[in-house]
This record gives sequence, C-alpha cells and structure tokens, in this order.
Amino acid sequence: MNRHHPRRPISLLLATAISFSGSFVHASDASREKAAQEFFVDAMKMMSAKRYADACEKFARSLELDPGMGTQFRLAECYEKLGRLASAYEQYLAVADAAKEAQKKDRELVARKRADALEPRVARLTIVIGAALVDVPGLEVVRDGAVVPKELWGTPIYIDPGDHVVTIKATGRLPLESKLWAEGAARLVVNITSLEKPPPPAAPPRSKVPAIAMGAGGGLGIILGATFLGIRAAKISEAEGLRDTIQAAGGHCRPDRPAEYAGNCDALSSATSTGDALGTSSIISFVVGAGALGAMGAYLLWPQPTVQQSGSVKLRWFPTVTPGQTGLTVSGTF
Repeated sequence: MNRHHPRRPISLLLATAISFSGSFVHASDASREKAAQEFFVDAMKMMSAKRYADACEKFARSLELDPGMGTQFRLAECYEKLGRLASAYEQYLAVADAAKEAQKKDRELVARKRADALEPRVARLTIVIGAALVDVPGLEVVRDGAVVPKELWGTPIYIDPGDHVVTIKATGRLPLESKLWAEGAARLVVNITSLEKPPPPAAPPRSKVPAIAMGAGGGLGIILGATFLGIRAAKISEAEGLRDTIQAAGGHCRPDRPAEYAGNCDALSSATSTGDALGTSSIISFVVGAGALGAMGAYLLWPQPTVQQSGSVKLRWFPTVTPGQTGLTVSGTF
C-alpha cells in the first residue's frame, strides 16, 4: 500500500503546474485586453482633438492586441479622416465581411455603405508586366515593400495618396525602381516592357609591366647612345691628336709613308674607324631608345576599351486620360 504514496506529490505538482499555466495565460490575455482598451480610449480622445495620425496609430495598436469589429470600424473612420482612403476602404470592407460572418446585418450594411461611398474617391495603381517578362525566372513585383501577387498584375490596386515605390526584379536582370505620386482619385499605370540584363564585367586594368619594360629599354637606349657618343668624341679627339703629331713632324700616312710613321698611322686609322662605329651605334641606340619611350607613352595614353553601359533607365512619363481612367503612365525599356 505504501508504495503508491510517492505518486501523490507528483500528481499534485502536475495539477498545480496546469493550474498555474492556465492562470498565466488568463492573466496575459487580461493584460492585452487592458492595454488594448487604454490604446482605444487614448485614440478616441485624439480623434476628438483631430489628431488623426496619432489616433490611427493608437487604434491600430489596440486592434493588434485585441481584434474586434468595433475597433476596426473606428480605425477605418480614422483613416478616412486622415485622408488614407484606400486604407479606410479596406478596413470598412473587412468589418463588413466580419459582420456578415457573425450575422450582424445592421453593422454589415453600415460598413459596406461607407466602403461604397469611398470607392469612387480611392486612387488606383495598375502594374502591367509585358508578355516578354511574365515568364522570366525569379520575376518579383514589390509595391511599398510588399510583394504584389502575380494574380494582381494588371489589376487596379487601391492605394493611399502620396508617394509610392514599385520595384521590379528578376534573376539575371537589373532591378527597376519607379517612384510614383498618387493624388485624389488618380488612376496610375506602371507599364514594364523589359528588364535590362547586366553589362559584361569591366575589363581588368591594363598591366603596367609592358610600359615598365619599354621605359627601361628606352632609358637604356638613351644611356647607351650617350655613352657611345662620349667614347666617339674621345676617339675622334685621339685621332685628331695623332694626325696633328704626324703632320707636325712633316710626315704623312699615304701608302708611301716612311716606316717610322707606320705605328702612328695605324693608331690614327683605328681611332678613326672606332669613332665612326661608335657614332653609328650611338645613333642606333638613340633611335631605339626614343622609339621605346614613344611606345611606352602610346601604351599608357591609349584609351582602354570600355564596356558600353546599356543598363540606363529610359522612361516616358505621360498623362493617361480615358473615359474610365485618368492619371500618370510610366512606360519604357529598362
């Protein structure tokens, strides 16, 4: 009999835990309802003070904490006062649908009547995707940060007045961002016919090694040319000195020259020949060096091949006025 006793504390603990958990959930719900009520009361005061932006924020927070048709209807009214007619229209419709489901006919009729009265005054945006783009892999349409489902492409979407951003992107294509302004009951159309593919990667920077090599070769040619020119000048000076010595002694270097002048004449001939050879080498070195330096300059200054940037945005903006549509159309190739 005693062996069954230890189970009683365990059962008691489980019961206590379950009871505590239920109490915690109940307390949490009560706390949310209390906070929601406080937000609602504050929002009503702000509505009376015509602080509609602050009031709408409070109503939205109250609705998030404790969803209810009454709060949602007040939020719709607040949006209407604030001028956010699309948001008000959507909230009225949501209240009407919820009231219909709850079989509250009077509330449904009031909410739907409000929505019907707003509907002609609400701005609309139609995003048209060209046939060539529809099947592009990864194609995504984003409006004001929210993805637009494919079934809504080409369908008028209710939008509030003010700035709106439409972003189109796809795999392997350059993204497109269009900024629009909605005013009153405008009927705006964004018509996207294509998305440009990214340009090829830019060519790598031109290597400087050839320029360095040509510069070094050109410099060496100039140095050698100057060196050869200096040695040539020394040889010419040596030859002139030998000639003056032979002439001063009354000798000559003709074939019938006296034997005592043979050494000086041979030295004179060698110095003259060497000077001529050095002069030729100097000219060649200067020409080669100058050519190498010129080639280096041409290499550095010649424009690099550039990749044509074809990803620029080309837009055409024009008013759209038809029996059923007025506003602004954006069309072009991107």
